[in-house]
Amino acid sequence: MAIILIGRGADKRPVAKLNLNNVKLEKVLSIDLDAGRVHWVSSGGKNFLASSNMTACGITVRGDAIRSVVRKYLRGREPKSYVRGKYELWFFVRFLSLITRQLSDRDRAKITGLPRATPGEFITHMSAIDSLCGLTPCPATLRQFLEVNIPPTSTTEERATADAQ
Repeated sequence: MAIILIGRGADKRPVAKLNLNNVKLEKVLSIDLDAGRVHWVSSGGKNFLASSNMTACGITVRGDAIRSVVRKYLRGREPKSYVRGKYELWFFVRFLSLITRQLSDRDRAKITGLPRATPGEFITHMSAIDSLCGLTPCPATLRQFLEVNIPPTSTTEERATADAQ
């Protein structure tokens, strides 16, 4: 997030028109379940800068600049206040995928003596929203927004009556 703030001109730096949709986090971060850590991929920083359009805008990022932005803008804040939801979803789906793969691994099951998991469905980044959205109720603010901004459609019965007239 510090790199994104740098790209958006934090501390009077040049501003880039960021394209964060092009960033493929699996080329930037690696999740190590055994160590319980998240690591930078060796070329992750360069990949992030190039895919987000910062390199094309001539913006370079150094470690001391990242640390400075973290200290000034991010330290002491809850990560939920600045981490983009799409990145949280990526991490969650990636974590589920790794756990599922580990729990369904035959060799690991033999070593541990525990039964092997047999998942019925694998959640991907593309299917995550559809798979998970039914588990969460519609927020009241979204419901209110939809009621105000999207007029209700007529029912089938009302349309049939109108057509008959």
